[in-house]
Amino acid sequence: MALSKRTDPLLGPNPLYDSFARALRNAYHLRDNPDGIISLGIAENTVMYDDLAEFLDKNLKITPDILGYGAVAPGLPSLFQGLLKLYNAQPFNPVIPVKPEHMYFTAGCTALLDQLFYSLCDEGDGVLIGKPMYGGFVNDIGTRARAKLLAVSLKGIDPFSKDAVKRFEEEYQKANCRGINPRILILCTPHNPLGQYKSLDVISS
Repeated sequence: MALSKRTDPLLGPNPLYDSFARALRNAYHLRDNPDGIISLGIAENTVMYDDLAEFLDKNLKITPDILGYGAVAPGLPSLFQGLLKLYNAQPFNPVIPVKPEHMYFTAGCTALLDQLFYSLCDEGDGVLIGKPMYGGFVNDIGTRARAKLLAVSLKGIDPFSKDAVKRFEEEYQKANCRGINPRILILCTPHNPLGQYKSLDVISS
């Protein structure tokens, strides 16, 4: 069976994932592979693995209610309660209190981003995001929604600062001149791969 025409733009080689695959096939390990590759392009805190595994082993409780479809969407009541408690306290400090109707759950960040871009963008619309950035955005933006990534060089400017607004505006205007309609601005926190974290009250100021 032939593939759909929609897949044609996706069949070319992807240098980013080729590099990731090479690194993962030969990943460094202190004992098992001391001559392996240490990748600085993957946001994984391996130093925390042992602590996280121990914590989850002691505290994670598997109950029947987490095995059904409702555990993912719309989400368990206990999940709503826990996140509401988290998001309405330090360090987030939202200007407008978060309510259950403000939250939406899906199975993974890539799935969520795909749904957002597909729902909010027409084909060819632009998505602004500061760089350097998480490489997965390229596929998340372009695969199904067929939106255009507009990577904005911030030239050392904090992507969450007021100074960054000028750079985003400049790229917004350039995109319009090229016939691209920028529909979305992504403020990613923490901004992978920079590791920069900003609480919601700082962003809103």
